[in-house]
Amino acid sequence: MFNNLDLDALKNYLEKYPKICITGATGWLGQEIAALLYCTLGQDFADRILLVASQESTIEFRGNKFRVIAWRDFLKKPKFDLLIHLAYLNQHHAYSLGFDQYVEINRRITSDILMAMSEASCKRVLLASSGAADFYQNDLLSTDPMKIYAALKSETERLFLEADTYEILTIMRIWNVTGECLKPSGQYAFASFISQALSKGRIELLGNPDSRRTYIDANELFYIYLLGGDIFHRIPIDSGGWNTTFKDLALEILSVCNLKQDNLDFVENFSISSNYSPDIFRFQQIQEKIGIVPSGIREQVINVVQALKGRKEFNSNIHRQ
Repeated sequence: MFNNLDLDALKNYLEKYPKICITGATGWLGQEIAALLYCTLGQDFADRILLVASQESTIEFRGNKFRVIAWRDFLKKPKFDLLIHLAYLNQHHAYSLGFDQYVEINRRITSDILMAMSEASCKRVLLASSGAADFYQNDLLSTDPMKIYAALKSETERLFLEADTYEILTIMRIWNVTGECLKPSGQYAFASFISQALSKGRIELLGNPDSRRTYIDANELFYIYLLGGDIFHRIPIDSGGWNTTFKDLALEILSVCNLKQDNLDFVENFSISSNYSPDIFRFQQIQEKIGIVPSGIREQVINVVQALKGRKEFNSNIHRQ
């Protein structure tokens, strides 16, 4: 899982931050970085890592359960040196909540955490933004959830840049990420293709097969941002990784799942090819600085396939089908 990472180097770096806070800890990215830090810090994890989400709960990995603090309790007396801020409602919540409430809740999350940063005298911040902030048109008055989401992410970046309560700010513009905690029911191509291959033995490709995406493993993503992200203080850094087309990704997944290439079905559509891929120049500079080459597409597919096969809830869904 972490063969590509120097966890000793990460542990030594984190010594300057005795208390680390992860917001959005119960989301899949929150669980990914929590697992990474647990494998890095070992028995010190429980004392040094503060996990925060909307409601009090627990998360489990490596056979251990860890408490997640409710947002309201966390705000009463925040204390942390390093903030990894992942808490956010993505665009899929816009329809269920209504656009006005969706905007209000996300703005409240941002204002709450800015206040907590100030009270905690935070030294370093990793802010999870999105490639959408740069790729999509920003429009809070739109009826398109992606445009609203992009506008909110751009607004959050600006507010964090205007704040002056920290020493280092790394804005992580996250594009396409993979990992063991990836939700199989996700609407994105990587998770969707793997879920179809494992549950149906086939992949139905709805989008344009020549559309391109760039993928990186979540643990490698956070490792790179943590160890090298301070060299671009206050400058948004697009996440890098390996670039592939939808068609090539689907064929790679079929191969890993020991399925034939003719198990790929193309659904006729009139969508144009889209290239949702970042400018990875800065990200590559960080990679070179810390000496890491991210896992290739096939390695990422193998990792996620093995993880999904090991999940009881996913296997039970396959059985019902």
